[in-house]
Amino acid sequence: MSLLACYGGSFDPVHLGHLAIARGVRDALDADVALVPAADPPHKDATHAAASLRARMLELAIAGERGLRVDRRELDRKGPSYTIDTLRLVRAEQGPYRPIAWVVGGDSLLQLHRWYRWRELFAHGHVLAVERPGALLDAAALAACAPELLEHLESRRRPAQALAETPAGGFAVLDLGPLRQESSTAARGLIAAGGDWEAMLPRAVAGFIREHRLYGYGADTAPSLYSPATPMSPHPLTSQAQVIKTSLPNPSPSVDVLLSTVLEAVAELKAVDVAEIDVRGKTSVCDYMVVASGTSSRHVKSIADEVVKFAKRLGFQPLGVEGEREAEWVLVDLGDVVVHVMLPRVREFYALERLWTVGDEPPGADDGFHDPTRDAG
Repeated sequence: MSLLACYGGSFDPVHLGHLAIARGVRDALDADVALVPAADPPHKDATHAAASLRARMLELAIAGERGLRVDRRELDRKGPSYTIDTLRLVRAEQGPYRPIAWVVGGDSLLQLHRWYRWRELFAHGHVLAVERPGALLDAAALAACAPELLEHLESRRRPAQALAETPAGGFAVLDLGPLRQESSTAARGLIAAGGDWEAMLPRAVAGFIREHRLYGYGADTAPSLYSPATPMSPHPLTSQAQVIKTSLPNPSPSVDVLLSTVLEAVAELKAVDVAEIDVRGKTSVCDYMVVASGTSSRHVKSIADEVVKFAKRLGFQPLGVEGEREAEWVLVDLGDVVVHVMLPRVREFYALERLWTVGDEPPGADDGFHDPTRDAG
């Protein structure tokens, strides 16, 4: 009996990296893959497109794909989308003998011990982790990042191809080689900012986003730097509103004080290649952007946490934080100053600074960044 691999996530929006993982699991393990969009993911920030729209984009993305399908069961269930509840339903539907695996990314695996009733997952299926570039999932990595997981997982570890031999109880890591660099956070940011985003997504999905004006696409106002879940407008909306802030703290520290505090915070955690960008006159969203790099996802998150901590010392509550789960690109919205902390490869890949410096340099000036999205298939 073939392995059923359930690949859950918010898919907000689905991108080519998601498809590469689904296809890779299918081909490497001769598995049927069910993509399970979450209605209310409890471990992530609020979603940015309605669940029905995210599911429809998934269906468009995999249309005609052998062995891939969309499972909408979480969209019909009220309350948080806990994996254990979904997996129990899948097991009841498939019977006691079919091998079932829940697919997670390496970053999610290191947070597994924080999931609701996570130990029960193994009674109903296997856990299959897909390695991301630079995120080793061997015993040493688990011991360093999540020691309480180590003993539980290592006793269950087996080759990925062996998961099809038993219905449940195993843990495996599948190395699919170099994975694509796309992320949903980055896609939303580039869509809202009017950047080069379409090569990150399946063509049908890009068309759907344009048609329904999702994630700030085609907004008449100044470009947003990311897309919150709650619109500011009190009137009914026909498309997703993309507004960063709904209110400002009162009293607010001066821009100069806020900017110097941010720079002090990123320096405290030894952020790399810190760039301060003056966007006054280019957008009404903020006055300054600060872009910095971390050497690892843990470093990225720590830098962002330090920015939040330093801001709170001023009595300033950040207006929004996005991307903490994957911690490849974390955005901290401080009103007049918006901070982007990114892994170097993500920063180079998306060349965010370029979106705000084009026109500031003579024609032909080289900003030092290559944009691989232009070469993506």
